[in-house]
Amino acid sequence: MATDYWSAPPSWAGQTGYLVCGGPSLIGVDLEPLRGRNVVAVNSSFLIAPFADYLVFGDVRWWNEADNQAAIRDRFEGEVVAVHGTAGAKGHRFRRLHRADPKKGLATRRDTAAMARTVTTAGLNLLVHLGVTRIVIFGLDQRRDDEGRCHHHPPHRWKNKPGNRSWDAHMKELSFTVEPLEQLGIEVINASPASRIDWWPKRDPCEVLAELGSGELAAMAGVADGVHAVAPHAEPLPAASAAPVPPASAGTLITEPYRALNAELHQSRPDYGRRGDRHASVVTKLMARWKTEDVLDYGCGKGRLAAALPNVRSYDPAVPAHAADPGPADLTVCTDVLEHVEPDCLDAVLAHLRDRTRFKCYAVISLKPDRSKALPDGSNPHRIVKPLAWWRERLGRYFWVDAARESANGAEAIFHMRPRWDAITVVTFLWQARPGMEAYGPQHVNTMARMVARHLKMPHRFVCITDRVDGIEAETLPLWPEIAQARPPKRLSCYRRLRLFAADAGDWLGRRILMLDLDGVISGPLDPLVDRPEPFVIWHDPLFGRSAKSTGRRASNGSSGTDATAPAGRGTRQRVPYNGGMWLLTAGARRQVWDDFDPATSPAKGSELGYIGSDQRWIGYRLGPDEATWGQADGVLSYRYDVKDRPLPAEARVVWFHGQPKPWHARMRAVPWIAEHWR
Repeated sequence: MATDYWSAPPSWAGQTGYLVCGGPSLIGVDLEPLRGRNVVAVNSSFLIAPFADYLVFGDVRWWNEADNQAAIRDRFEGEVVAVHGTAGAKGHRFRRLHRADPKKGLATRRDTAAMARTVTTAGLNLLVHLGVTRIVIFGLDQRRDDEGRCHHHPPHRWKNKPGNRSWDAHMKELSFTVEPLEQLGIEVINASPASRIDWWPKRDPCEVLAELGSGELAAMAGVADGVHAVAPHAEPLPAASAAPVPPASAGTLITEPYRALNAELHQSRPDYGRRGDRHASVVTKLMARWKTEDVLDYGCGKGRLAAALPNVRSYDPAVPAHAADPGPADLTVCTDVLEHVEPDCLDAVLAHLRDRTRFKCYAVISLKPDRSKALPDGSNPHRIVKPLAWWRERLGRYFWVDAARESANGAEAIFHMRPRWDAITVVTFLWQARPGMEAYGPQHVNTMARMVARHLKMPHRFVCITDRVDGIEAETLPLWPEIAQARPPKRLSCYRRLRLFAADAGDWLGRRILMLDLDGVISGPLDPLVDRPEPFVIWHDPLFGRSAKSTGRRASNGSSGTDATAPAGRGTRQRVPYNGGMWLLTAGARRQVWDDFDPATSPAKGSELGYIGSDQRWIGYRLGPDEATWGQADGVLSYRYDVKDRPLPAEARVVWFHGQPKPWHARMRAVPWIAEHWR
């Protein structure tokens, strides 16, 4: 039985997660359309979803029933997650999470889940840790059906309390998750129309499953069983089939006649543009969530949000005092603005808003005409009056829409979004090698540039940062002198690459940066790898989390078959969570990697965790193990551990030759797939 605690990885970042609960509304419902999706089942719900990725439980009585363990062994295909307090559970190896008090909200530590009376709370918390931005819950009835049944599966051996007492306690506990989920921008759909829980929009489960089967889940939801339904979040499409991201803003944000009308209304109506401070509480929570005080109120009106919160910058082209074009901010707030935009200017405004957003945008849009005032020419100030689904589609051209919902009165649409980038700068490095080190040259830069050009359709700029420009057939920038050598002195320093994390990197490289080593072979489309919503993505080290035995390699501490993530003792070396050969960065994100780096002391700090390597060791130490990553499932592979002596996998996009051999070595050039792609 496992005795350590599992840190749930954000492996479903930006996706939809499905939680299958035990309510009787699932009797007769075929959940097969969920197969292959991101599914968590609670307790005996695995019986109708044996394909779930995770089964989570928190009651040792349930676990120790022999019938349940036998069914899990015979039918369940995924991993079992136990919440602390199940120390008496026997008969199976499972991942374990600490238990936290749900009254304090969802647990933020990835090795912990909130739960007291219902494991559904832990299931929701697990999905949050896994990184989802939308949750669809099945079977959350919290009541008996018309025939008196409590569950879709055989009843538990312990009985429910009379009436609704058990469910009342469950509902109280689940209510503590509502505000944290909203603060995180996670949309929740309750696929149980008869559910007693009414704080999440409801949909019919069969309709949701039918849409999954037909690929129409992103379509606008109508009205199901008389209950208003909010359209679920559309999954990001693969770049090959997605509409191209519009280019940077260059059009007209507001016409001069309309600017004059708004300026006149601002002067004549003191109440016009004074509602920004009503969002101060939400913005404060978003600032805490994103750990930033860099906030831009876009379309600020009279600047009431800035008056309520320190450090908020204000911008509004219709207000002379705030009309200066702002620089980008970590968080942009755009409330009661977009409905006022002239229709012909909307694309320019959305591109401008995106280009001023580094990481997160919070938008509130009125869905109704303005009944309280008119512009001086008698027209309605709300130039665009459209439903939530229309706005989702238009915003989705410029942003990843993490969550979208209507306000309780249906008058407003509320969006949590992250920018989609229209262009990217691909960066690689070339510097003079020390004697005895693998020699890289201009030919390797030129080959990488050609591979990128063949496989990256997004508009991009290819830059080599180097101390030797001769022979390079791409744009070059001079290699900076900072940390040219960092300790240990015997190692050629890759630490100089950390300069890409500096706050000003965007000034000379642009807003979105893809860093690539030179010892890789690109064999498939890169666009799905770079069209990601996260501010930072890095290649997951191919050995981190794998046993040495599974790779046929002795562990770095000299033993064999030990877990590469096991805690390292003094003098023991283990793999770092990330490999520095490939990372994607929004300029200014994770700036602490550069700001906190001291060439004299920082390289040794990763050794405290037993990490190996140079810049990747510091990145792992400073950022921790929970960043978004690429791995085998994304087609980012290690030649040594994923491809050697095997055919090139069909899903491969990039194969990295860290260590030896290199793809340009003579014997490797004889491998057909390398000869085909490394050119």
